[in-house]
Amino acid sequence: MKLEQYFDQYCINVTAFARKIGKSKTYIYQLIKGKIPKVSDAKLIEEATEGKVSKEELLFPEEHKN
Repeated sequence: MKLEQYFDQYCINVTAFARKIGKSKTYIYQLIKGKIPKVSDAKLIEEATEGKVSKEELLFPEEHKN
């Protein structure tokens, strides 16, 4: 699942999510727009979303296009 889909489907607030994982909301919006995160950030997001957004989807978006 893409990060943006996660926020929409689960009615998650980007600002609250960013605060929860210790990142800025600007950074989260950059990820939504396609920025590739550091591996450590991808793992952090995967954990925070309980695996709904996988680190592989974040790191290799071309391989996970719908």
